[in-house]
Amino acid sequence: MQGIIHLAAYAHPALAAGPDIFRVNTAGTYCVYEAAAREGIRRVTVASSINTGKINTSEFCENSEV
Repeated sequence: MQGIIHLAAYAHPALAAGPDIFRVNTAGTYCVYEAAAREGIRRVTVASSINTGKINTSEFCENSEV
């Protein structure tokens, strides 16, 4: 295996309680990096959403005006 693409997470803070969001989004990402290092995989790509670290109460998509 040459790399890992990690996209798994709660996409919005309303989908789970704070501790669950931390466990899945933060600790889960840490586990991906740990597993990659253990297996000698040097490339990890991680994508995140706009909701990281704050609650986004508005709707936003690629067609939204900025």
